[in-house]
Amino acid sequence: MALMRAYACLLVALMDGTAAAQTMVQVDQSIPEDSRDMVQAVARDIYFEVLGLFQGRPPLDLPIAIYHSDLPITSLNDWSAPTEIRIGTTVFEPRQFAFQFSHEMGHVMLDPRRNNGFVDAVCAALSLEVLSRLSVKWRTAPPLPSLRSVDLLGYRKDTESQALRDVPSTITDAVSNEDWTTVTAYLRDHRQEIEPGDDPRYRAMQTLAALAILSKPVDWQTLRGIAACTEPDPKTDANFRVLPLRAGCLVRVRDIACRIGSACAP
Repeated sequence: MALMRAYACLLVALMDGTAAAQTMVQVDQSIPEDSRDMVQAVARDIYFEVLGLFQGRPPLDLPIAIYHSDLPITSLNDWSAPTEIRIGTTVFEPRQFAFQFSHEMGHVMLDPRRNNGFVDAVCAALSLEVLSRLSVKWRTAPPLPSLRSVDLLGYRKDTESQALRDVPSTITDAVSNEDWTTVTAYLRDHRQEIEPGDDPRYRAMQTLAALAILSKPVDWQTLRGIAACTEPDPKTDANFRVLPLRAGCLVRVRDIACRIGSACAP
């Protein structure tokens, strides 16, 4: 009960007039008119859900604009002096949008100026975690009444199954049996396939890494801003870069990184 009260107080604080005015989520005119209300409502619901998970605001506490894009992407309107975070979405079906937007909110919370395999795996894990949480929340408190019957949990399971078709059956069996030692060893041996690139199995490997991350509770708060922990960091080079985390920063999140075969040295 104490934890629930603390969580409720955090959400109230986050939604306080001053804080809410500083960072709001808005759709622009490129979103189809018949989808704007849904996208707006779902995005705001996810925004506050994610802030609650991370127990704090984004490292770049800026307004978020959602627009129709050819690919899902998080960027800044100006990398050197940003005043807005821009999130591009390709889908307007509620389940697909919730899944996609949750992933992009991961980049917002970790720092959109940097990316790498670990960061993308965390964002993939967040998208699955949010779907599970909203599947419970929307039964009684959906952002729109029409969303009460949306099967988010079923969509999550289908998404996982489709992605994992591209990994060996021994590994999908390990996932089913919750044999995370085998999964972690496989991810360690195929670490390069988790990194952003053109590998056709990238989505499958990211989903596998996400499930390994979620195999135990995640301290999301420790991950806030972790993507910026690179050399050079965004304060030195403000442009978007795909760079590995510094070794000392991996130590900060060792428990989570070790689940996907990274930072496991004693």
